[in-house]
Amino acid sequence: GIRRFVGGRIEAHPLSAAMGQLRSQNLLRDRDGGLWIGTADRGLVHVRPGRTDGFAQPDGLSGNYVHGVFEDREGNIWVATSDGLDRFLQLAEAGATPDVNVLDDATRQLVRTAAVIAAGDELAIRAALANASTTVSTEWIEELILQSYLFCGFPRSLNAMREWRRLTGE
Repeated sequence: GIRRFVGGRIEAHPLSAAMGQLRSQNLLRDRDGGLWIGTADRGLVHVRPGRTDGFAQPDGLSGNYVHGVFEDREGNIWVATSDGLDRFLQLAEAGATPDVNVLDDATRQLVRTAAVIAAGDELAIRAALANASTTVSTEWIEELILQSYLFCGFPRSLNAMREWRRLTGE
């Protein structure tokens, strides 16, 4: 569950009774004071004064296991799930419910491939690159491999490039 520190005491957070017990993975307090809760099995919960909304796969969220939640400088909320990346556009009017804006297939495939480069073995990397090559241009895949050096290091990016060269015969 989620707890908060109020008046020198720790107490249960007053989530909507409909939400029930949550297995929270990540928390984000946005610029408007709303609380975004990424869960291990129920997607994303957005809590703000007087309202609590839940977003899961049936609502358009790419997956129900949330790995991370981030607010960009424009106020958009980005949600990394086990199955992709979603963006909640900044709310134009107070109290409005955000729309889940799912990425296109090519971008989603690039995100998945980047995750496999960062954490997968050679066979998984080869499979991810093969899947990506069906929807993503060669230039974008090679740029992703090059940029992977920045977030996962030289050995992993070198392994990914080797697997890409094996796959493409270059």
